[in-house]
Amino acid sequence: MSSIAHNESFQTMQAGFLLYSQGHRFEYQDQDVLGIRIDTQRQCDLLGEANTVESLQLRVRGSDDASDSRVGWVTLTNELGPFDADRLGPLRDRLLDDLWERSNSALCRGDDVSGDGWTLSLMAFTDHQSGNSCFPQQIAKVKWIDDELCLWHEDEEEPFARYARSAENSLILYRLLGQFVDTHDPAEPAETGVGLGRRLNQFTTFHRHPLPVRRLAVQMSLMLAGLLCCMSLYSMGVGIVLVMVVIASALPLLRGYSETLKHFERGLVWSSGNREQLILFEQLEWFSADWQQPPGSQSGTVSMVFETRDHRRIHMTLHFDETSRTSAEAIQTHASAIIAENMRQDLVRQGRTVWTDRLSILRNGLEDRPLPAGPIHVLTFDEIERYALATGKLTLWIKGAKDPIQQPTTQLNFYPGLMLLNMQGIIS
Repeated sequence: MSSIAHNESFQTMQAGFLLYSQGHRFEYQDQDVLGIRIDTQRQCDLLGEANTVESLQLRVRGSDDASDSRVGWVTLTNELGPFDADRLGPLRDRLLDDLWERSNSALCRGDDVSGDGWTLSLMAFTDHQSGNSCFPQQIAKVKWIDDELCLWHEDEEEPFARYARSAENSLILYRLLGQFVDTHDPAEPAETGVGLGRRLNQFTTFHRHPLPVRRLAVQMSLMLAGLLCCMSLYSMGVGIVLVMVVIASALPLLRGYSETLKHFERGLVWSSGNREQLILFEQLEWFSADWQQPPGSQSGTVSMVFETRDHRRIHMTLHFDETSRTSAEAIQTHASAIIAENMRQDLVRQGRTVWTDRLSILRNGLEDRPLPAGPIHVLTFDEIERYALATGKLTLWIKGAKDPIQQPTTQLNFYPGLMLLNMQGIIS
């Protein structure tokens, strides 16, 4: 068995399950399950009602012979409405409990247990991506963040390993590590102090202060006059004087300052020199991002603006490369998700939420005001023929309209509004 079989129906037994797929009947025991992946997708409408589609992927033995090393995958799927019974839940929980018990017994026997990207034994935990190993007791904290299982060493602010919730056996790893690590949240690190949680990412940008040409000329003239006086008093050479003038005048050009943006679980801290500003995600009202990346380059910049309800603002340009771009995108996603939920609540209460300076989102469509003082056009989502998101702008083609609607992605709350439409399945 090498393919993934998607079920047409399944039936739970006392210690196993039956799978009916493409006219065939397959029978499995709980102990035949060697790996588990769980992928849950929630599809929300604009009124907040959600349907859940859960995919339970099981890596199973290929025959009734327990020594047979052949394995394959089968998939059980279940779609739940807000008031539907969870048919898959009891089987999923039972299989997780059984696999955890067998994995824990394997550890006690001195065997290894593995999943997507990791291997665990009583003596070592190995992260396959980095190739690093440590004693399980050296893992200080284990926590789920944004559907990722994150692992930290003692006195380290960034996770040394991350595993997606949908990765094979990540849920089993979380339970296994519970015997080595307290999986409940410990006290917050002293650095945060205000309940921000653990630090996830950090960006630092250095800025130089170039002096205006006029100011530089005046400064050089004053220095030259002063040094000529010193030369007359101490018989210094003209060459030495000129060198000293150049060095002294160039020093201010090196003067600058650095900005640092720290991304925590529940907020952001911006600092520059002696100044520091804190923004909690729950206080965010507006967010924008302007991504700039030259064609063919793996590096670029993103200018982000964060603003609260009381109009406190952080504005910073982050420099990213191929590796750190993911961290910058994580900040954007985190901030956008918070504001998108606020926009959804406005939509439920008022039937309308402002998106860009031209568009507002309605329960069943968009409100378009091309000119600030012009007429308003109401469009249903069905009238959107197609859309494109490229080169820093969103383009919407509307049925019967001569010209498409175009909106720059740099506007405040563009990305939160886009996420809200994504939740509705309008724009992906």
